[in-house]
Formats: sequence, C-alpha cells, structure tokens
Amino acid sequence: VFGMMRDKDIAAVVAATKHRVDRWLPATLAGPRGAAATELASILRAAGVAEPLPTFDSPALAFARAREQADENDRIIVFGSFLTVADVLRALGRAAS
Repeated sequence: VFGMMRDKDIAAVVAATKHRVDRWLPATLAGPRGAAATELASILRAAGVAEPLPTFDSPALAFARAREQADENDRIIVFGSFLTVADVLRALGRAAS
C-alpha cells in the first residue's frame, strides 16, 4: 500500500523499492499536498513497474484490497508517508501516535 505527498521525491522512493515489492496498490492521500493514486501509478509505470496498477481513493481501501489478495505467506507493507500508515491504523481501529 503506497501513498505519498506530491512534494516528496516519489520517483526516488519507487526506484529504491521497486525490486522489493511484488504488487503495488497506490492510494490517494487527502489534502492539497497529497499525491493522487493516478499520479503514483504513472510514476510507477515510468519506473518499469509491471501492470496491473489498480488505484484507490485512500490507503484504507488499498489495504482492504491487499488483505483480500494476501495469503498466509504474504507480507503487506504500508509506506510512503506517515499519513498513509495513519489511515490504515485508523481502519484497523488503532490510534496512530
């Protein structure tokens, strides 16, 4: 589950992690600085990340999809911004501190 602020170096984060992630689920972050999932998907495609790249309106929605698709041997990572992690923690009923 990947969500970032658009004023960060998204391409550098993708370059550093693209070989360690098997399935990307880009998610829009709210607010004027939040990157849209479609923007993230475009940057991922430009970096050579394979399709499909479904996009989500929030990290919580992307995380729900990740949980649906994961099996017991999969690891789900939620990263890119503290806001991405906070949204998923809220969806899990946990306080983000």
